[in-house]
Amino acid sequence: MSGMPKQRHPLSVLSHTTKQVLKRSASAIGRQKILPKALRKQLNRLGQARHPAPPNNRRKKTTPELQDYIKNLQSKDISKKIIRDFRELAHYAYVFDIDHYKAQLEREEAENLECIGDIILHYCTSGSKKGIDPSNLFDTDNYLSKYPDVRESGLNPMVHCFKFGMNEHRYSMDNIHFMRKMADIRRPKISAFDSIKDDIKGKKVGIFLHIFYPELGETIAAYLKNIPCSIDVFISTRKDSVEALEDIFARVDNTQRVEVRHFRNIGRDVAPLIVGFRDHILNYDYILKLHSKKSPHSNALSGWFLHCLDNLIGSEMITATNLKTLEPADTGLIYPIENYALSLGIQHDSCWGHEDGNYTKAKPFLNRHNLDQIKRESQFRFPTGTMFWCKPELLKPILDWGLNWNDFDEEGGQIDGTIAHSIERLIGISTTEICNKKILTTYAGYLLSKQHEHDKAIIEDRNKLRIDGFEKVIQFKPQKLDPNWSLNKNINTK
Repeated sequence: MSGMPKQRHPLSVLSHTTKQVLKRSASAIGRQKILPKALRKQLNRLGQARHPAPPNNRRKKTTPELQDYIKNLQSKDISKKIIRDFRELAHYAYVFDIDHYKAQLEREEAENLECIGDIILHYCTSGSKKGIDPSNLFDTDNYLSKYPDVRESGLNPMVHCFKFGMNEHRYSMDNIHFMRKMADIRRPKISAFDSIKDDIKGKKVGIFLHIFYPELGETIAAYLKNIPCSIDVFISTRKDSVEALEDIFARVDNTQRVEVRHFRNIGRDVAPLIVGFRDHILNYDYILKLHSKKSPHSNALSGWFLHCLDNLIGSEMITATNLKTLEPADTGLIYPIENYALSLGIQHDSCWGHEDGNYTKAKPFLNRHNLDQIKRESQFRFPTGTMFWCKPELLKPILDWGLNWNDFDEEGGQIDGTIAHSIERLIGISTTEICNKKILTTYAGYLLSKQHEHDKAIIEDRNKLRIDGFEKVIQFKPQKLDPNWSLNKNINTK
């Protein structure tokens, strides 16, 4: 509780040597089964070293609106437990989606919920018991199904997940569950393959690659063979990698043209596209934008490079499915679906990121196109990681902005806040707000994905039940038990 002194460890006032002796004694006594269980637990706890709790970077400061709401609750006849749960979930109000939440309720009940405080209170009092989901970012029933101990404890499942569960690697949804649920394109379509081969014959397809890590060149080249048509390939790289990359990509059978250029190491993968190859982008009907991504600063982006390749061009069938989906006039861009951790992070930080730099540097573009409706806190889709299929005309507003190399930030290992990061967002805004086209996400390549196989193995191992030397993966959803089950005849008479 804020304002109260931190609770001191019972042994904290003793010397180091004395503490070590007492800890060993407490541990030894705690193992004696003749003592009551509660006392043994307490003695064992005294014998354990105290580790500081990991920092909770998902927790946000409670807004003034919710602080006032909490004060109002305290003046009403509401239990302390509900207020305590509300106070905790107020730090995670960004996870709640009002429209999504109300859509799960009866109309009359939903109409009584007018603000975010009403939504959180409803979840604390009855919503969590009814299996209502705060948003797509938390599946109430799934969490309770995966962790029966939480159900038995009677704790609010969302409170448990964000306060304790995530530190124990217990999540509401695994990545596979989340991405299959959220993606617009969820599987390759066999019918798309034959039709797209005919449709794309008269189309020009340009591939724009930024390969800062030349050791990944062979990997990208192998994937490009999955594009079922002739392609032109434009590559930006370092000066010492030009010849090696020319040789690698010249061996790709479906390439008609390979052009490798070296530029200054500035503007990451964005400046080489927008400035370096500005004159080529609009010559194509479809373009694929990729780069040799490594993100050592972020666990959420671990495996993102292969995730993008697998889901954009993982096989001819996957590529055909994505291109067929891109064909309609109202569709502009397709990018790989974000994983759970990344989606939660975007919701926490806002689409513009944690700091103001991305929004500030994008403001001249927003003003140029009279996009006053796009605010610092606005929610919108954008191709996270800047790897995507698109129709190049949606990039024209950005190309016409007239940026040059000097407008981009010098490379300094930045993880956010550069003009390149701003353009990552502006590609999404240009697609939807200026060109009036849809942005779709794809998880079509999940079955081929090495990341999927890795995650699947972890999930299945976590869900194994070991009985008498046998192992079985448990996958189930709770169902209500028929109260008259014992009266039913369970004998098959055939």
